[in-house]
Order: sequence, then structure tokens, then C-alpha cells
Amino acid sequence: MENRWSSLRPPAYSLLIYLTGFLTVSALLGGVGALTQLAPLPAQDLFGSPVEDLSLPGLLFLLAVGSSALAATVLLIRRHRYALHLAAVAGSVIVAFEFSGLNDLAALPGPAATLQRFYLGLGAAISLLAVLLWAGDRRWTAPTPGGGPTAAR
Repeated sequence: MENRWSSLRPPAYSLLIYLTGFLTVSALLGGVGALTQLAPLPAQDLFGSPVEDLSLPGLLFLLAVGSSALAATVLLIRRHRYALHLAAVAGSVIVAFEFSGLNDLAALPGPAATLQRFYLGLGAAISLLAVLLWAGDRRWTAPTPGGGPTAAR
């Protein structure tokens, strides 16, 4: 007998791959852009911020967010047993990065505050979806007292 979860899992897993892939590309491009100052912020936009330029936040964004999202995306595509765990970590990393003092852009005018809110939501969605997929797998493949996994009733 097939349960509802088995029909929802493939599209949810695919969505998680797309979300982490988008985060990977945007984090790598954003980190490189901040480091090379391809689109530098005007000095008055950084007034009141704890940083003088975006080099340090860009490097952290590239290394922490970009590398965790890249690793999660690769593991998800390969369907590695720890892919969902790493996807939840990658989502949490972007949420933590956006909440950190090094990326205090909420007071800035224009698209910076909007992007910060977008990436907070993206990170939360990635983490939540990864945890739900992992929990669904655990629920429907709970081990039986006699041995191998069976579907829960």
C-alpha cells in the first residue's frame, strides 16, 4: 500500500535541489562580486555599518554560504545519505549569515534590505524542507523490531 508521502517526496526533493542550486550560484557570484567590487556600494550606504567595505562579508559569504550550498547541492544530486543533513546546515548558514553583525544591511536603502529578507526566507525554506524530507523518510522507513525497514501504518 502506497502512502501519501511517497507521491510528495520526489517533487519536494527536486525543489530542494533547485533551491540549494540557486543559493549556490548566487552565493558564489555574490561573494566574488563583493570581493572584486564589481558593483561596489557607495561609501554613504555603508555609514553606520561595522565594515568599511564588503570584502570581509564577501569572503565569508563565498566561503561559508557558497561552499556549504555547493556541497549540499552536489550531495543532493548524488542522493547521498547525508544530503538532507547538509542541506539543512546550508540553509541555517545563510540564515545565520544574514542575522550576523557583519552583514548588517537592513538599515540600508534600496534592494539590500529586500535581498536580506529574501535570503532569510530562502535559508529558512531550505532548512525546513530538508528537515521535513528527512523526518518523512524516518517516519515511513522506521525499523521494525525484527530487522529491516517497513512502511509505518
